[in-house]
Amino acid sequence: MQVLKREIKARIHAHRADDILTAINIAEEFGIRYVVEHCTEGYKIPAVLGAKKIEATIGPLLMGPSKHELWDVTLECPGVLARAGVKVALNADTSSATKFLPVEVGLAMRHGMSEEDAFRSVTINSAEIIGVADRRGSLEPGKDADVVIWSGHPFSNFTRAETVFIDGVKVHELPKSGQCCC
Repeated sequence: MQVLKREIKARIHAHRADDILTAINIAEEFGIRYVVEHCTEGYKIPAVLGAKKIEATIGPLLMGPSKHELWDVTLECPGVLARAGVKVALNADTSSATKFLPVEVGLAMRHGMSEEDAFRSVTINSAEIIGVADRRGSLEPGKDADVVIWSGHPFSNFTRAETVFIDGVKVHELPKSGQCCC
């Protein structure tokens, strides 16, 4: 009922291009707000998705072809859609181990997603899509202040979180050189 009243967005799970288009047609017919989850073959229809200003969460990107809907997964999809004007959020889920999200974002960059779009996909775009951008997703006065200081580029698999602050409180710091961290 909340979806039909437009109080919340429908989160439409769709991988294949034809399923994505069907979902859009149904959502438009009923006038509901929605997000396309996974959007695996969205790269096949970027002009349509961009023209409609679709919001899409893409990922996990490191999926094997475990079902027909995943046969055409490509690391180029996030970049193609971001360049087309789609609001892209990159995600990982429990089946892909969320700890690998930074690696997946780095791979999306390696395969054509701009660095700016990559950062937006895991910060402000994600917050806007789930409706919490008033307090999360960017560093601004009055928002929750969670900050990570990295040893290098955040999307490099060589990088480690050196210091983590949540709500302004230091919750993690790597030991100094020569100290054990385990």
